[in-house]
Amino acid sequence: MRCPSADSVRPPLVTEPWGVRGSRPTTGSQGIGLRAAEQAMPRPVDIPSEGGETPRYMPPKTSCPINAAQFAEKAEPLKITINGQDMLAEVKLFSTGSFGWYLNGKTVISVDGKAVSVQIGMNMTVVGSKEAARE
Repeated sequence: MRCPSADSVRPPLVTEPWGVRGSRPTTGSQGIGLRAAEQAMPRPVDIPSEGGETPRYMPPKTSCPINAAQFAEKAEPLKITINGQDMLAEVKLFSTGSFGWYLNGKTVISVDGKAVSVQIGMNMTVVGSKEAARE
């Protein structure tokens, strides 16, 4: 049995910024006019593809306004409330090079009147932090 290629299982690309191929917003329908929507459309990038696919569209990368050292020095733990229980997400420099906050814990949630124990694992990563300067 042959495994499907990555291209055959990839969902189709939607290049319109308003989300649905062929539907075009008019002024006021999405809060922006057609010209603004077209200007917001991602630009094609040169990504090699098999079988002569059309270019893929990638949004521009988000740059991080601070470096890892600034984040480690100035960031503070965040209070997160889950089902009425307060928890503390600690400042974290991840092994991947990104930085953000990390929370791990357990709580009980009621489902249909029954107490269900749940485990919580949350990473909140600063967008663009992997490419940010280390110092």
